[in-house]
Amino acid sequence: MKFSHKDDMLDLGPYWRLDCRLAAELPEDNVVRARFLADALFGAIAFGLLLLCVWLGYANASLSGSIRDWEQRVAQSRVETDELQKLQQATSSLSNRLGRAAELAGSSYLVSQLLLDFGRTRPDQVRLDEIDMSEAVVYLRGNITESSDRATRLLGRYVEGLRRDPAIGAHFAEITPSNIERVSNQNDAFSFEITLRKK
Repeated sequence: MKFSHKDDMLDLGPYWRLDCRLAAELPEDNVVRARFLADALFGAIAFGLLLLCVWLGYANASLSGSIRDWEQRVAQSRVETDELQKLQQATSSLSNRLGRAAELAGSSYLVSQLLLDFGRTRPDQVRLDEIDMSEAVVYLRGNITESSDRATRLLGRYVEGLRRDPAIGAHFAEITPSNIERVSNQNDAFSFEITLRKK
């Protein structure tokens, strides 16, 4: 059987035409689609948030390191500050002592001469055990080995002698016996205290 070329061709004839009614169902022919743009926008936002989280993590780690460093420095300086405060207290105490010594040295009498005068005016029955000096008061403390009546009279005469002595009485406004009492384990021994107030 012989076919002609004319028979092989499909005769579409009047049935082939462009149907424009289905244009909405055809795929888009835009180079960049709206969905790609939305994906790119959300991807950029996610990448920005990721960078922000990384930066916040780095800042947090850096801040933690700085806090640790400053805490170590504060701890080290606290030790140095404590040592400095102790040194300052010791210096202040020494300064106060030197100030007191300067006041005593600059007073109208020499302490060594005063001690000699106390010893010079002391009766034989009187023993001086302690001399306590402050800025305004001198305390003489000691013992008397006599009976009760004689100890009282002897202490009175000693105080009166201190008042009349020109080397001692001239420097003190008031010289008074402030305490006399029997020593507990001895019958003929009395402890006493004399208060000398400076002018």
